[in-house]
Amino acid sequence: MKQFYILIYETEEDYLRSVMEYMNSDSSFPFLVVGFSDLKKALEYLEENEVSLILSCEEEVFKGQQRVVLLSKEVVPLEQKEKKIYKYQSATNMKKALYYTLKDAVYVGAEKSSHIILVYSPLGRCGKTAFALALAGLEGEKTNLYLSFEEVSSLEEEGHMEEIILAIKERMDNVVSKVQALSVRHGNSEILSASRSFFDSRVLNYEDFKWFLEQLSASGFFERIIVDMGNGCLNDFRLLTLFGRWYFPVLGDETSMRKLERFEELLRHMEELNPELRRKIKVPKEAFFSNRLIEYARKKEKEWEK
Repeated sequence: MKQFYILIYETEEDYLRSVMEYMNSDSSFPFLVVGFSDLKKALEYLEENEVSLILSCEEEVFKGQQRVVLLSKEVVPLEQKEKKIYKYQSATNMKKALYYTLKDAVYVGAEKSSHIILVYSPLGRCGKTAFALALAGLEGEKTNLYLSFEEVSSLEEEGHMEEIILAIKERMDNVVSKVQALSVRHGNSEILSASRSFFDSRVLNYEDFKWFLEQLSASGFFERIIVDMGNGCLNDFRLLTLFGRWYFPVLGDETSMRKLERFEELLRHMEELNPELRRKIKVPKEAFFSNRLIEYARKKEKEWEK
């Protein structure tokens, strides 16, 4: 992935040092940060070097530079995030803010290497969400993205899908950067929980999902894009054809087996749906992100790649 240089001018030396150390220690982060607490040295550096972005603790000191963002001591509303960044937020959220600010440059020429994975079953209480989160927890060169399109979220994470659904419907060019900005980091995964309104996800149709997944894949920022699909959002069976892998959690009781037979009968009428891209799994009953579940997900991914 292409690397981008960011210059930080900040007079609080302890803050500057900690930000630089954190940002530069993450090999998956496509930015290299150089920092100065002395304005004169910062200006001298810019005379001989090009940078993609300048973060400055003071306004109007880098006149003539194309991309200058103020490090604000106050929380910044979303509509101002291309001009200001809240300096005292967590380092993880700071990285998301930088992705958002540099979205146009970062997404150009990004590698298209994401695995687009569906986890769906018509059955309830089959471990669907637990397995999808375990996939998101797997290691990789880049982060994994978990997207919940359930009727009701089973997570307590803060990041929800409302703004993303609006961005999809309006075909916003910055939809990927919105995902980066609104998702919640958990280990190697970025998590977006289901919308808090039961009806929101139902407005998305086949063309919406197709466009959204294409935007995410084209960004090249994610190792895996995992969609946790609920029955209420599956309003068009063609959605099932958009994924390179479909994990299909099942249960072994008699009632569940009858439901599965009826559902698979419907699938047999879909000529465009490749059965080779669907794998049935029996998910162990474990807590979200448990080591056993992650190991099970790792095993299933290795089996698929054989």
